[in-house]
Amino acid sequence: MKQEDLIVTSPLSRELDVGNQHLVISVFRGAFEDDDWFFEVIDSNGHADISQQMYSSDQAALEAALQAIQSRG
Repeated sequence: MKQEDLIVTSPLSRELDVGNQHLVISVFRGAFEDDDWFFEVIDSNGHADISQQMYSSDQAALEAALQAIQSRG
C-alpha cells in the first residue's frame, strides 16, 4: 500500500473567506510515520502553508491553522 493511501482527511477541514482571500484549510494525518495531525492552508493564489508542527488531534491542528490565519492578517 502506498503512503498516500494511508492519509486521512479530517471532517474538520473547511473553506473560508478572510478579507479578499478564499482559503482552504485541510487537516490530515497518516502522511508520515507517526499518527499525528497537521494542517495545510491554501489561499486563492494557490500559495500553500503547511504546518511544521504535528498535533495530537485534528481539533488542535484546526485551531492552530485558524490562529495562524488570524496572526497573518
